[in-house]
Amino acid sequence: MENIPQHGFIVMSKHSSTWETIALQKFFNPMVWVVKRELTRVPFFGWGLVAMNAIAIDRGTGRKAIKQLIVESKKRMDEGRILMLFPEGTRVMPGEKKSFKMGGAIVSEKTGYAVLPVAHNAGEFWPRHSWIKWPGTIRVVIGEPINPEGKSAEQIITAVETWVTAKGEEISDHRQLERLGISVGVTTEAGPED
Repeated sequence: MENIPQHGFIVMSKHSSTWETIALQKFFNPMVWVVKRELTRVPFFGWGLVAMNAIAIDRGTGRKAIKQLIVESKKRMDEGRILMLFPEGTRVMPGEKKSFKMGGAIVSEKTGYAVLPVAHNAGEFWPRHSWIKWPGTIRVVIGEPINPEGKSAEQIITAVETWVTAKGEEISDHRQLERLGISVGVTTEAGPED
């Protein structure tokens, strides 16, 4: 908790389950989500995102989406809100790797707001596409803020991805990975639609 800044910043968290979408709101308040626009059309859940003033991005519009993300993110952070996004863009199963997207790093570079990396092992207990929730302890680690001053977006996202990946492996519960049928120490690349 000592790593959490006093004012607006960008949280970039591992995304492997539904757990973090619920629990991280307790750590970071007031939060504003960056979501894919399609989620706002999901009954009840999507309506809640709209009511929470989430930043809904149409990922198919390229540069226009990035401009929208920068403008809306800066406005919310200037108001003292905390920007929350999942740089992988979708939930990724434990043991799989998906490259982190540049959006949050570009926002950090252009606005000057720091990135707070977050690692957790929630996907080992609340796996995606499963109704079963396994017992155990979910570990969350909040890293030191990554100051964007003098850094390119590429350097920022590389620092975030390196830290989140290494810390995630460190806190992983290997017994849970074995239960999921994942060989410890083996990482696979996630497909584009995973």
